[in-house]
Amino acid sequence: MKSLFDGINRIVLLIVYAGFIISFSIISVQVGLRYLLSYGLVWGEELARYLNIFIVLLGASVVVLEDVHPRIETIFEMLPQKAQRVIGLLFNFLIMVLLVFIIQQGISLCIFSWDDYTSAMRIRWTFPYLSIPIGGGLMLIQLLNRWMRDAAGRKRDNSSS
Repeated sequence: MKSLFDGINRIVLLIVYAGFIISFSIISVQVGLRYLLSYGLVWGEELARYLNIFIVLLGASVVVLEDVHPRIETIFEMLPQKAQRVIGLLFNFLIMVLLVFIIQQGISLCIFSWDDYTSAMRIRWTFPYLSIPIGGGLMLIQLLNRWMRDAAGRKRDNSSS
């Protein structure tokens, strides 16, 4: 099971890296064309924006797995271990409920927007909106993975990323 989750994590990271490189390239070309030729790609800004949204939502799943999202832990760390464990489980459960809601709403948005097209690229809005249920689903999978790992008593292994 661990190798399946590690494989998912590697694929997600590969997609995030590729998306970042493509987005950076598009933006660089766009800036260069506007500066040198006073001309811009009609679709460039729109594609870069959608890629950035996918990058953030896919990358968030890696952050969830590694449990490295920013937070203030001062009060949390002053609590006894048992209270920290209970609060951690409660927060993770609430995050799971929120992710299920986000996935459900994202799917509804994808279905609802099937007949609408983006302005520059003329693709269905469903495709950019797919980032919501895909990102939420990956975050949910990674949270479940972290939960199983923590329940088995294994600590986070930062050497794999």
